[in-house]
Amino acid sequence: MKGGFALAGCLLLAACPGVAAEQGVEFHYTMRGEVRLLLFWIGRDKVGGGHVGIRQGANPDLKERWKEVEVVFGSDPERVPGRISRWGYGVERAVWTLGPEDKLSNSVFEGLIRYSPEESLSEVRAAARRGDARVYPATQSVVEREKARVNQYLFEEKEDFDYRRPEKLVEKFHSEIRRRAPDQKAELKNQPSVYREPQGFLTALDGLCRQITGSPRPTRGRLPSETYVYQARLYRLAVQNLQNLGSSVRAEFEAVNLQKGTRTSFTLTLPTTGERRGVPSQIVFAPRWWLRLRLDLVEVR
Repeated sequence: MKGGFALAGCLLLAACPGVAAEQGVEFHYTMRGEVRLLLFWIGRDKVGGGHVGIRQGANPDLKERWKEVEVVFGSDPERVPGRISRWGYGVERAVWTLGPEDKLSNSVFEGLIRYSPEESLSEVRAAARRGDARVYPATQSVVEREKARVNQYLFEEKEDFDYRRPEKLVEKFHSEIRRRAPDQKAELKNQPSVYREPQGFLTALDGLCRQITGSPRPTRGRLPSETYVYQARLYRLAVQNLQNLGSSVRAEFEAVNLQKGTRTSFTLTLPTTGERRGVPSQIVFAPRWWLRLRLDLVEVR
């Protein structure tokens, strides 16, 4: 998914060891936004937020277990100059076949964002004043052992939505992608072996968070990485730096598109003990050179 708010929300979807089978939990975050003015950053608290819901369970009849994560994150138009609204929704479901060692069989990501092509703060404000069309690119990204495929859609809506009231648009999105042909599609065959595991970004991030918050922890010279597939393209997600904070670790990550060479960096602070082990207490992400976002965990339900 393109767009800072959407990707920032995706970064929250790490492991949650405390969630029982057939049950769920929600993590609620608040957002601080900062913009660069020459050599300095200026910012404001509570410019947005959202939540992450995690559900998991098992189906003994099918000999499988599953984990599903849903996220809604974005800016608060009431708190942002120019009433700028940027937000994203995503849900990823991963399924494992049960056995002596559970085997990941597939992962499916579905999501949409409020389109944000602007490259500068002045462009964002100008678009808001013009009242440009409310465009929502949507993605269905499926990764299986034999191949990966992506279906892409484009929605335009007269009504505006934000992260606090996305239900109507999300319902339409789920309905239309099941009955409508995609606007674009692509496929990546896993022959010869292009990727080892059929995992998307969220599943790969989950695995890395488990490694760096578990025992023994990786050393500086042996920091872990994983490959994953998103939109039928191969990526590598790597831990670049790891700092011990006592009961937490601060990890710097980098995601690399192995086809284009583009790179995206972000930082997670992860508790290493208790029920919240592996669940980010803070995320820092800069979707534009002039924009930096910080997400802080404020409530668990």
